Amino acid sequence: TQLGWIQMLKDAKNLSEKAEHERLAWSIKDGARKLSIGRSTVYKLSQSGQLRLIKIAGRRLIPNEEILRLVRGVR
Repeated sequence: TQLGWIQMLKDAKNLSEKAEHERLAWSIKDGARKLSIGRSTVYKLSQSGQLRLIKIAGRRLIPNEEILRLVRGVR
C-alpha cells in the first residue's frame, strides 16, 4: 500500500541520518563541508597541529571526534 511505502521511506531516511551521526571518520572534502571551511584550511589546521588527520588505505580522513573537538573549541 502507499502508506506502507511512505513509512518504509521514512524509516530509510532515519537510518541514513543515524548512520551519519555514528560515522567514525570523514573525507577531507566532507569534513571541510561539515566544518564550513575549505579543504586547504583543513590541511593548514593539520599542519599546525590543530586538527589530527588519520590515514587509512592511503586516504587521509578526519576522525569524527576531531571535528567535534574543533567545533567545541577544545584544544
